[in-house]
Amino acid sequence: WGALTPYITSYLRKFDPTLQYSDTIIVFMLTPAAQAMAMPVSGMIEKKIGPRITALIGGVIFAAGVAFSAYATTIRQLLITYAFTFGVGMGIVYMNPITCGMKWLPDRKGVISGIVVAGFGLGGAFFNVLGAYICNPENKQPDPFFDEDVADRVPLMFMVLGAAYFVMITLSALLLRDPTEEELQLLKSQDL
Repeated sequence: WGALTPYITSYLRKFDPTLQYSDTIIVFMLTPAAQAMAMPVSGMIEKKIGPRITALIGGVIFAAGVAFSAYATTIRQLLITYAFTFGVGMGIVYMNPITCGMKWLPDRKGVISGIVVAGFGLGGAFFNVLGAYICNPENKQPDPFFDEDVADRVPLMFMVLGAAYFVMITLSALLLRDPTEEELQLLKSQDL
């Protein structure tokens, strides 16, 4: 969010010219709260319907929150679409591959957790760069906010990122499944 705040704030200033960067930071602050609230729910859902469907549900919520943010014109709307909806989807999607991976390699829980967390962090770095490029392909500098030619690309950024998240999470979710007892025995016999 931090790398995208200048673009989003500049865009929202079209609708509220008094808006400052300090006003939009609330969205970033509340997104992890929504994520944290959804994480335990994710575990309960996953136990009932399995990792694949849980990840698909979380992915739809995650991507929809980002895509619907394209229509936001106020901080309150972004709090609903991005902070809450995206945050809840993130909480569901985030925990799912960790718990599924730990079932496959119960003796390597730290490795599994590390791989998922690293992938999550690298994904955020990549998508921040992509979002910034979509909004500002000519790398213009704000003074202190971006002009409309850059700011008006924010809805496109949200739509592209939402679509990309949907495709990536859907494809990844299709790979998730719990191991069978036979597969666990085979893994144990190979000392993995």
